[in-house]
Amino acid sequence: MSGLAAFSVLVIVLMTSACVAAFPELRRRPIPRWRLAVPSLLIAAATLVLLYLPPSNDLREPQVWMMALVAAVLGLARGTLIGLQVDQGAGRLLLSRAPEGFWIAVAAALLVAGDLVAEPLGHVGASFSKTVELALAILASFLIGRNMTLVMRSRDTPHRDL
Repeated sequence: MSGLAAFSVLVIVLMTSACVAAFPELRRRPIPRWRLAVPSLLIAAATLVLLYLPPSNDLREPQVWMMALVAAVLGLARGTLIGLQVDQGAGRLLLSRAPEGFWIAVAAALLVAGDLVAEPLGHVGASFSKTVELALAILASFLIGRNMTLVMRSRDTPHRDL
């Protein structure tokens, strides 16, 4: 297996794992506090791998990081608006009206699949790959900002048995 194919498999595994890890948020059941970090970290890792691979092969793209910063701020704002109930004893959270964590993971996985399928079929070119990388950076940053805010808010939220 070549190095590029191995990285492609790694990205697919990371994105699939992110979808699986984010699924409990969709069911509207209490989840452990640590569970919020898993999809964010998996999507961020896959995004960094894709940013490192050709055609961009460079992590020093200020326009991507600027858009990611804006998305993180929007994620912080979204995290403050989500209804939150916390069982402080068990360290479990119940998010109300917050299905976007799962759907962001699915959208990111579909973007990666589209990028990997489109590249060998017609050699779409660097513009499509760069668009996918930008979209993934935006999605990952939004999810990181949202989940970071939820974890920080959960520390000060009054206890409620879940």
